[in-house]
Amino acid sequence: MDSYIIGNLASYDRRQYPEWFDKKYTPGSITPEGQAFGHSLVVSKKRVYNVVDPDATANSGALLKEMKAHFVEFWEKGESGKTSLLRRTKLAFESQNNKLASKREHAAQYNALLPRITADFEIMSKEFLYLKIEDFVFAVHPHPDISVGHLHMHVFPNVDSLRKFSSKHHDWKTIALAAILKAEAQDNP
Repeated sequence: MDSYIIGNLASYDRRQYPEWFDKKYTPGSITPEGQAFGHSLVVSKKRVYNVVDPDATANSGALLKEMKAHFVEFWEKGESGKTSLLRRTKLAFESQNNKLASKREHAAQYNALLPRITADFEIMSKEFLYLKIEDFVFAVHPHPDISVGHLHMHVFPNVDSLRKFSSKHHDWKTIALAAILKAEAQDNP
């Protein structure tokens, strides 16, 4: 495959980014959590800037289709793909918990938060493992509204229960792969 699959480095749970942890996380501010539990990225190995780059949509969107196919194969190959992504999600979740726990002056707030977020994590973990490929969003953030100047596809569950603690701040710039491929087919019949 000509792409990598990586888990999101930030936890999916906005409750892990409270204002007491960092003053920039004021209520209503944009926090770094992912767009859903299990949010991952499929990153092209080819040096392509963004989906607006003609190389991204060349040959009827072959590169984008390959990126999606890579994730589909990864997810459907059995438990190893699913559990691998769940482990990555848990690693990000635990890493953020460790950062929160390091704020000793806020131990009471952290100790009050931990049981709720941990219980929710366990519930979502079980649901996540039963997802089918059609439960996922495959999308990009086109230029100029990008986080990094390299072609990558966001893949995350489009299931309300797996998005309830996640960011919706980026939904406005999240363009579905199907829409891009449809537009490309209309432009190049």
